[in-house]
Amino acid sequence: MDYPCYEEAADLQRATIAAQAFYAENNEPTKTRSPWILKRLYEWSNRAKRREIIKHVQAALETSVDHELEDDELEKLLPVSWEEMFEGPIQELPQQ
Repeated sequence: MDYPCYEEAADLQRATIAAQAFYAENNEPTKTRSPWILKRLYEWSNRAKRREIIKHVQAALETSVDHELEDDELEKLLPVSWEEMFEGPIQELPQQ
């Protein structure tokens, strides 16, 4: 079984370590080097976030209860009158 989230996390960790090592060994101005590394880290981070969100949504959908059964039960109550639902006649509420 493939675990893409773990692979993404490992890629992100490797990229972070590589970026730290890259900056540690070079004392040149970082303007020329940083954009591609930061862009790659940003892309990996966003992909990992998307996968996490998708995983949570799929889990929620798998565990959700089918509400059609509840709706059918509630629909049976629609034709019920006040007297059948509650004991006694309808009482007027006092006006404020």
